[in-house]
Amino acid sequence: MMNTIIQNGNANASVQAGADKFVVLNVAIAAFTLVMFVAYLVVGANSVQRGFSLREAEQRMASLEERQERLGFQVLKQRSMGSLEEQINGLGYVPVEDLEYLSVGSPVAVR
Repeated sequence: MMNTIIQNGNANASVQAGADKFVVLNVAIAAFTLVMFVAYLVVGANSVQRGFSLREAEQRMASLEERQERLGFQVLKQRSMGSLEEQINGLGYVPVEDLEYLSVGSPVAVR
């Protein structure tokens, strides 16, 4: 009988040790799950922030492309013949009249 009690005591101790290991394992799994959940939230927040930054960069790029197009049209307008005539007239130049051309055979600079 005494032998049976000792054996039952050892059995209870081994059951208790197994239960303690089970509790430790559950706590470890819960901690790991919590860490992974926090990591998931951090990665998700970072992804959202990068998405907003990307959208802002795309909007800025679109506005810069529009500005570049407007400036290109202004350059073409400034280089047009009508614009050049207005600029020349604004500077006070007079039109050239009675042009005299040199012929190839005539002396231009003779000593």
